[in-house]
Amino acid sequence: MKRAVLIFLLLLSVFSTGVAVRRYVFQMQQSSYLEKELPFTLESALEYRLTRILYETGSLPAYDPLVEAPAGINRRETYTVGAEYLYAALAHGLPGSWSLAFRVRWISLLWFCVGLVAMACWVRQLSGSWHGGAAAGFLYAVCAAAVVRSTGQELSHENFALPLLLIHLACSAWSRRSEGWHAWVATVLSAVFLAGAAATWDMIQFYLYLWMLGYAAASIRGSLYAEKPEFMRWLIHVWALVAAGTWVPYMRVHAGLTSPLMWLAAAVALVGMPGWSRMAVLNRKWIRMVLLVLIPGAAWWWVGDGYDAAYGHFGELLAAKIHFLNRKPLDPALLTFSQRILWTPALNSATWRLTLALFPVTLPLSLAAAFSLIRCPGACRKSEAFQLVFWFGTSLIAYVLFVRFHVFAAVFSAALIGCWLGASRRFGALYRWMVMAVVCAGIALEATATLRHAGRWGRSGVEYLELDKLLGWLGKGEADGRVVLANFGVSASVAAYAGCPIVLHPKFETEEARSRVEQYGECLFKGNEKTFRDWANQFGVEYYIHSRGEFSSQSPERQMRYFVNALNPPPDAAARLFEFEPAELRWFRPIWENRKYRVFRMVTEQDEQRSLQLGRQAYEWLCSGSLDRAEECATEALKLFLDNEQAQQVLLHAASLREQNVHFQSDE
Repeated sequence: MKRAVLIFLLLLSVFSTGVAVRRYVFQMQQSSYLEKELPFTLESALEYRLTRILYETGSLPAYDPLVEAPAGINRRETYTVGAEYLYAALAHGLPGSWSLAFRVRWISLLWFCVGLVAMACWVRQLSGSWHGGAAAGFLYAVCAAAVVRSTGQELSHENFALPLLLIHLACSAWSRRSEGWHAWVATVLSAVFLAGAAATWDMIQFYLYLWMLGYAAASIRGSLYAEKPEFMRWLIHVWALVAAGTWVPYMRVHAGLTSPLMWLAAAVALVGMPGWSRMAVLNRKWIRMVLLVLIPGAAWWWVGDGYDAAYGHFGELLAAKIHFLNRKPLDPALLTFSQRILWTPALNSATWRLTLALFPVTLPLSLAAAFSLIRCPGACRKSEAFQLVFWFGTSLIAYVLFVRFHVFAAVFSAALIGCWLGASRRFGALYRWMVMAVVCAGIALEATATLRHAGRWGRSGVEYLELDKLLGWLGKGEADGRVVLANFGVSASVAAYAGCPIVLHPKFETEEARSRVEQYGECLFKGNEKTFRDWANQFGVEYYIHSRGEFSSQSPERQMRYFVNALNPPPDAAARLFEFEPAELRWFRPIWENRKYRVFRMVTEQDEQRSLQLGRQAYEWLCSGSLDRAEECATEALKLFLDNEQAQQVLLHAASLREQNVHFQSDE
């Protein structure tokens, strides 16, 4: 009983530490915006909007008419199964005096910190030591790489999926160290949580590929089929992934069942089928290797179009990074549109400065731990030690190419260091105390570095005060729920807080979304005002929000003009007029602005045609001598389209005629 209480207090300490560190960092993020709560931005704003709808109505619509207007989107096919249901359900249990955003941020934070407890339990199962488990949990609780995106400032699918992944890892390790029905219960739980993680965040596929490659390597050696319980555990996980790929609409649309991962799983299962595995020809390693490459390759060539359409743009980016040695070229013409627009945060290449900020201590400690476990894998099974080192090494390489993968590097580095401490007990008291001192010092230094630079971990590039003023103006009914065109960095907030239908949104896993963003940039920077108006008109746009600063000399590679290969747009480019000469615009009328944003009322094609019709009607009234009606009609025409020359002439002539009448009456 005493041991159970101590373990509970230890896990509670890990959980509380994670909560405290993240709340402190969030307070520093909030300090730059003291007037109100920080608004959610980008995809986070859309997730919060869905949470609010679910909280207020109890259900979510299958189709969302506000996103990608005018047609809208199929919500279940566009977004992964998110945390909205958990957030909305738990929000009802928190004090009603708290704002919904405040409650959701707390729920998101607390749920992520459940993953800290799962981390400690996973490493405890791997190393057999609660010292190692506690070290991994505390390190994951305070290291900047794990804290930076999990404070609750923004909602993200990764913060919901990572605890599920860690629970899967803990249950998987538990199943290998249990017997009888306990082992199978742990296996089923592990499979369910793995499928849940895969259904809630696309990038869990990175772990799945690493996980599947490990089993493929075991099948080549023949060890996978020699251990029947391990093979059965693997099959249960695969069937759980198949069930998720069949049941979840997002995974179906994104070709989850026909991905290279699933074809590799099919190849591993086929080669390991009873009877097949006893065939003499399959007892040769090179034959198994050929089959494990040939079967997925042939299937991918035959039915891989759906997966390539969903995720092929990431392959394009990887190819570009390899070709240019992970350095973004200054000339945008050397890249495709997908490569240019994706090669931005958080898919930028890592730098030494960023690496030292995210991994000031964990990186050297992880390298030392990896070396120790490879040389003396005493903390866990040899295969698990090699697997953990492989996962860490691969995630570190992925992080160098794509900064977003720091989340996986943080997970596996913490586990490595914890297992290193767990293994130290096998090599004498002196070595154990030395490792414990180093790890404890590392945790303290990581916490210090995270807290010292807490203010820098917020989302960069967002001017919250100006954004809040814009959303406040729109929310007062000025836009009145009409279609708004804005860049994808702003439009999500417009939909979430102002309730306006938007044309663009920051979800690039659909061809339609990527195509719209590309056309938007092309028309804005390469086309003239008329070209831009005609493109926007097809979506029913009535308001355009221009984000000022598109011609800034700072970081041009992060601006839309770089994305569309127009660093020096032509003199008549629409963007130049929106930025520098708004008064010269013909089809866009400026109606509101602040330091960052400028809102235009767009003259639609229907407005223009109606204005021309009213201009002709005004001319007819003028010819018939009805000056009042002519002036009224011409004024209405100019309200719709200020450059209606016929209406302008009618008003001039009407004014002239009135002046002549006044002079005539005066002479009499």
